[in-house]
Amino acid sequence: MRLPRLTFGIILALASLAINGSMATARPLQQSPAFAMRISAFYPITKAAYRIWLPNPKAPAPPVTHAFPKGTIDVGYYFHFHDVVAHRTTYQVVVYDQTGAPYSTGNIHKASYFTGEIANYFGGGEPFDNGSYRMDVQLNGVVAASTTFSVGTAMSVTPISTEGAIGQRVNTFYPISLAAYKSWTSHAPAPAPSRAFPRGTTSIGYYIAYQDMATKSTFQVVIDDQSGAASATGSKHAFSYPRGEQLSYFSGPAYKNGAYHMDLIVNGIVVDSVAFTVGS
Repeated sequence: MRLPRLTFGIILALASLAINGSMATARPLQQSPAFAMRISAFYPITKAAYRIWLPNPKAPAPPVTHAFPKGTIDVGYYFHFHDVVAHRTTYQVVVYDQTGAPYSTGNIHKASYFTGEIANYFGGGEPFDNGSYRMDVQLNGVVAASTTFSVGTAMSVTPISTEGAIGQRVNTFYPISLAAYKSWTSHAPAPAPSRAFPRGTTSIGYYIAYQDMATKSTFQVVIDDQSGAASATGSKHAFSYPRGEQLSYFSGPAYKNGAYHMDLIVNGIVVDSVAFTVGS
């Protein structure tokens, strides 16, 4: 179980560019958040695994099942959450079919604990149609994690559309180079991701593509080194539009050689985390 992290970081400069509009300004220094809500594990399980796990509070997490046989009536899920506000933070699980349409929509529940595990299942009715599915778990209406499964057929390699998705969603998040940031325009394809930066790198950017963001939704990006210490902490920004793209970069002294991860925090929820390296 990951423990909450208390980290501090300094951002020396930040520029931002949003689709259909742009801005490039220095940002004030800001302490990184003491915690952010996080889903550390989310995956499909069988009803049998759910029934074994549920009555035993000391049982290990149930095993993952991504492929279910033809005629399956019940498909379960398991997730492990951290740092939520007990009795206030809501969660909901939604299953989408291959077309991206909602197939099964779970009820909205409130988390009972600060950190914990949840397991449940969809079923009890007609068998699931054969095909591929995506499953989302939302915290406070924000998609915090996604997984996939199939019923009666091999898993499709075609991504399932998010056009009919329920909840605020980040579709894409990854690091980019400063050169990619500077060359991007609102009519250009998404910039290429960069997962390895050369020794002496002083600027590291990021790219976000999102949809269905509610008014006043905010995001923040934090870069941590391999020890978990914050190397760069962005200020909170409002999403400029309900749907769009966002690019920014951190710039300052050269990053030390090593491994890093970059977290995207939306409305206080870590919705994605990506790794990159500098100098190796």
